[in-house]
Amino acid sequence: MSIIPSWLWPILSFCISFLLVLMVQPSITQVGLEKNFDYPNNNRHKKIPQLTLGGIAVFIGIILASIFCVRQGHFPGLHALISAMVILLFTGVIFDCRIHYRYLRVFSKLIAAVFIVLMSRTGPSAEKFALSPWINISIQILAVGGFIHFYHHFTKLHQQYFLISGFINAFIFSIFFLVIKEYDFSVIAFALSGSLSGTIVYTQYAIWKKKPFARLGHTGIYMIAIVLALLWLKLADILIEGI
Repeated sequence: MSIIPSWLWPILSFCISFLLVLMVQPSITQVGLEKNFDYPNNNRHKKIPQLTLGGIAVFIGIILASIFCVRQGHFPGLHALISAMVILLFTGVIFDCRIHYRYLRVFSKLIAAVFIVLMSRTGPSAEKFALSPWINISIQILAVGGFIHFYHHFTKLHQQYFLISGFINAFIFSIFFLVIKEYDFSVIAFALSGSLSGTIVYTQYAIWKKKPFARLGHTGIYMIAIVLALLWLKLADILIEGI
């Protein structure tokens, strides 16, 4: 029996991811400076170097905090999330390095959605809709893939707004899953909240000190989108199946 109560693991997840992002951000910023990965369309804070690849810190925060704090012996949602995030990490880093492949972005989003739906077994069951399992799975894959696509699209247009809204969204999920005792999902939501909090805090600190910093770029947006997609899928299952 664990000496740490179940409700405390999600809070630890927030703290771990927050600290991890603060720890790795300077190193990622230094890599961006050396490789000249300047953030495109930098209209604000023009005198402060802004780099891409900041999403790698978010990836590290979410993955390590979730692995450490998820307590159930078999939680397929975590395996699905890690698999999907690795795929999107690869794609996001390629695009942050300004290497563009025409179909890679669409293909990676689709594969990530397949992992989330098939491996996590989180979404609503087909029986509730009187649908065949394959139709139900296909609808969920399209919904998750579409969510990732549109979240990425709109976040690139208004990154600061969606960064804050993503944090609020994740934090609400964190409290909700904690209250209904879905602790593993609360751990993941808190890991995302902590990673985004660390990103926001470090960014403001760097602007205050007029130091270079790494913004989220494609990688960070993908990380936020895939975690939120998993959480929304679980919420849909709860609302349809009942708590």
